[in-house]
Amino acid sequence: MVRFILLGLCFVACGENTEPKTAESPPEVSAHLNQDTTTVHVVAEPQTDFRGLRWGMSRSEVKAVETGAIKREQVRSLVYEEEIANENVEVAFGFDSDGKLNMVSYDFEDKFGNEIAS
Repeated sequence: MVRFILLGLCFVACGENTEPKTAESPPEVSAHLNQDTTTVHVVAEPQTDFRGLRWGMSRSEVKAVETGAIKREQVRSLVYEEEIANENVEVAFGFDSDGKLNMVSYDFEDKFGNEIAS
């Protein structure tokens, strides 16, 4: 029984839809779960991959989402200055040759050593 429900959900969710999907109008999926036609509505939220961003975003889309101060801007990267967990951090966003987001890294600016207290 569960297999049929999951298969049915996949069939409904994966069916052809010619309308463009946008963040303003997430797709709605309806599935009948019981013999008495009890229906549940599942609304898909716009998904993000990291820090409210999606892999493949353009530079301008990343700039629109990020709120920190830009420290450096180069052809294939943007570097922001932020504070995370009370530490100064550089957040670097890398872009591929098509200008699509494909990398994010954190660089903690404070230096830590392996000093042993005596």
